[in-house]
Amino acid sequence: MSRTAFCAAIGLTLSVFVSHKVVQAAPIVAFDTEAHTLTILLPTGEQHTLTPARGFFARAFPAPGDYFVVYEDGYQSHSPRLVFEGGYKATSSAGMSFGDAITALKAGHRVARDGWNGKGMWLAYTPGSEFAPELAKPGHAAAHRAAEAPNENVRLLPHIDMRAADGSMVIGWLASQTDMLADDWAIVA
Repeated sequence: MSRTAFCAAIGLTLSVFVSHKVVQAAPIVAFDTEAHTLTILLPTGEQHTLTPARGFFARAFPAPGDYFVVYEDGYQSHSPRLVFEGGYKATSSAGMSFGDAITALKAGHRVARDGWNGKGMWLAYTPGSEFAPELAKPGHAAAHRAAEAPNENVRLLPHIDMRAADGSMVIGWLASQTDMLADDWAIVA
């Protein structure tokens, strides 16, 4: 059902949301509410039985084929198969696309390419900030901007920074064509 048809059916107009969460998940093969267990299908093809968090079955009963979902904060839930597969895309063992890496960066993760030669290199998203001109560090670009407009706050825009192989930080990293077209991006633990 389209959004327009749904809104017409319920007589309301609702806001539209796009998910950017990074979760861990596995298909549910079976469950036992009396034993309080779930059997899930691991990426290796093996089945594993586990005891989900307390209250898991109090919220809803999953069906085989639904997904057992663990969020970054440890919260456990289930998601119907069609809803989950419509809202999430699995990262392959080969890795993520650049677009998926950007989504992960904006969600607060560090990312790196398997194809990078340097060890320990990663990217991180730095949100924008604003501060009084007197707080700008001498010798930094922000100090030059503060000198141009001493009565205005200095505004730093969001950007992507890189940890280089030697441990130094590259502020305002720029992607190469190779980086943007690569599918070997991964989240750094």
